Amino acid sequence: MNDRLATLDDATATRLLTTIATPRLRDGTLATELTPDLRAALETTYGVAAAPASEGDLARLVLQLLATDPAMQPVIAALLDGPQPEHFGPPRAPAKTGRSIGVLVAALLLLQTHVRFERDPSGTWKVLVEKQPTSEQLLGPIVQKILALPAARKAP
Repeated sequence: MNDRLATLDDATATRLLTTIATPRLRDGTLATELTPDLRAALETTYGVAAAPASEGDLARLVLQLLATDPAMQPVIAALLDGPQPEHFGPPRAPAKTGRSIGVLVAALLLLQTHVRFERDPSGTWKVLVEKQPTSEQLLGPIVQKILALPAARKAP
């Protein structure tokens, strides 16, 4: 599956990632904005700085991380193998990136299936690894790509 995910074009990788992330927006308890404090916590925890990245690069890496979870593999396989979903109803106003949620927001949401962002009483962010992914080597590059993208607006 990693080979298939690594070769996805930017648009397809972005579509798959945002499709998986959208239901998690309903929770409202997850961090969806890359604030300066959260940026600093990610840089400190993973010892990385921003690296050049496109939204598609970030989407592919997050999908590869998700594919390490056996429960997510059938979801990703269905999205890869199934037809592209159609939209029914009135036309939506296009978002800046042409999707209902941004890739950065989707990446932050889905990263939190493996990592918990926690703010202590003084307001300082902590990054805690809750669920070890099969490949720890995926987390550092994901954080680098997140740090490289412009800050996202808070999700609705």
